Amino acid sequence: MTMGLPPDMMSALAGAANPEPGAAPPGGGPTDQAAPQTPQDNLQSLRDAIDAAQAYVDGEDDDVHKQTALTCIAKLQSILAEEQKGADDLLQGKANPRALRRAASGPQV
Repeated sequence: MTMGLPPDMMSALAGAANPEPGAAPPGGGPTDQAAPQTPQDNLQSLRDAIDAAQAYVDGEDDDVHKQTALTCIAKLQSILAEEQKGADDLLQGKANPRALRRAASGPQV
């Protein structure tokens, strides 16, 4: 038997990672549908998903659901850590193909 995420958490994560076209970005402001998604935008979407999952944890009373959400947060954090390691390796001249592709696809701030 597999245990999935609660529906309200799934919608929070889906909304943070894949906002509706034309919807205002988190924090307000204009949208630019013509702008391509950059690696930095992808990382920001990941951070937004982590924030949404943390907000869910903060408001959830069920310990099992909290643990599931915290597991998701840990996995999302591991992606951020992997990206940071790739950026650090690139600065040290130890570039791997994935880091080179990411650096070539757009500026990292």
